[in-house]
Amino acid sequence: MEVQVRHNNKLVKPSSPTPSHLRKLKLSFIDQHQGPYYPGIIFYYHAASGDAKSAWTRVHRLEESLAETLTIFYPLAGRNGEEGDNFVVTCNDQGAQFVKTKVNRRLDEHLLDGGASGSDMLLTRPVVSTGEVRSSLPLLLVQVNVFECGGLAVSVQCLHAVSDMSSISKFIHAWATTSREGITKVIIRPSFDTGSLFPIKEEPEESFPLPMEVGGDQKLVLKRFVFNAEALSDLRAKIMATFGSQDKGSDFHKKRPSRVELVTALISRALISIDQAKTGQLRPMVLVHSVNFHTKTQIPIPQNAYGMD
Repeated sequence: MEVQVRHNNKLVKPSSPTPSHLRKLKLSFIDQHQGPYYPGIIFYYHAASGDAKSAWTRVHRLEESLAETLTIFYPLAGRNGEEGDNFVVTCNDQGAQFVKTKVNRRLDEHLLDGGASGSDMLLTRPVVSTGEVRSSLPLLLVQVNVFECGGLAVSVQCLHAVSDMSSISKFIHAWATTSREGITKVIIRPSFDTGSLFPIKEEPEESFPLPMEVGGDQKLVLKRFVFNAEALSDLRAKIMATFGSQDKGSDFHKKRPSRVELVTALISRALISIDQAKTGQLRPMVLVHSVNFHTKTQIPIPQNAYGMD
């Protein structure tokens, strides 16, 4: 499969400028240790009428509606760390990166192939200015791929320090509504006040590689492990029997470990053992779980809070 880029470095700006009093967005401590990585998703759409030419009309409408949607999700058109502070987003309307490509293959052929062959080419990478500094990275990346049949593959990626997947889904929902019915039909009005609810802690900033620094000779492997109910039940019984018999004076033997605790403990133990075998020493390890903060805190978090799930 070949993917020919037609427009690579186009920046889509909000259709109306962001008001001056909204130009600075302070990130929360939840975003403090997120690196400049771009999680995202690809949406596939079959051709509306089988006419490949009409696909470019749809692409044009996507671009127009993106500019409109960015007036609501204005931080996504800004830049992070522009003034030397990586915990501040400058909402300067520089724009989201919008890439258009042409694919020399039919969409159904790609999907029947499991979507595995060449899917990485349907995603984009951030185009940065000279020096490749963090402040030049666009926060939102969109790539619209047009197949021979007129079908589309639309990929959406957001800088992780600014958006989690729940926030991305809110943006996508608003963009889809704007594209179909217009901006006035969008119900979602995100709140960007999480920086005041969860202020940044005074800790040294972690050093993360830029996205273009990840790759090259470095091989990244993604694996999926499935634990069925029977296996988890057996593991839970063994743990409760082992630790319960060791310390019957504590309340541990009365506690029933959750599925998340079981799997986390098992994977952590394996990773620690692997690292110890490689380095010859036992080192600390940090493992982070994503949770929905709306149900984990008594702080009144707005349901439309951006970046809190």
